[in-house]
Amino acid sequence: MKRDAIAVKHCIETRRGCRFHDLLKLVPWSVFDRLVKEHGSDEFVRGFDTRRQLIALLYRQFSGAESLRAIETAQALVEAIGEAPSDRPLLIDCLTLWLSNRLLAGADLSRDRAALVHILSCRAAPTVTVSSEVGLSIVPDNALARSFRDAAGELHQAVSRIAGRVALVVAGNPLIVKGGAIN
Repeated sequence: MKRDAIAVKHCIETRRGCRFHDLLKLVPWSVFDRLVKEHGSDEFVRGFDTRRQLIALLYRQFSGAESLRAIETAQALVEAIGEAPSDRPLLIDCLTLWLSNRLLAGADLSRDRAALVHILSCRAAPTVTVSSEVGLSIVPDNALARSFRDAAGELHQAVSRIAGRVALVVAGNPLIVKGGAIN
């Protein structure tokens, strides 16, 4: 069975409690890094370095994704959603990573948020967005972090307004915020 999913790579190397992360622990990274250096594999890298390319390839194999395009869309999420088949399920992981990338790129976050909400509302098939909650702790001590926290809150509110169901997952347990129970 083919699966179509566009998922934003959420720094797979640092995800804790993830089976894929556990598999990556089996890779002899010191040997891998030595070979990369010996062969100059990262010499002319513009995007993914050799390690991230390997991780993406492994993830693609284990997840059954049809292509590496299904692994990362760091900046052009709205465009990627627009190019995805609108009648096929879609997984978007992680909105806050995309938001962080857009914030650091100096993008117009209000315009980006509106475009994202519009393209999501146009989808016919089930669409799942994953995002990290950042507003449940102390107020950040610096302006950039406060801007990110505020922008994430605005993004989450905008997406939840058009969503049929919203769940806050705490310790692996979904708390339904909007819509019916998760089957």
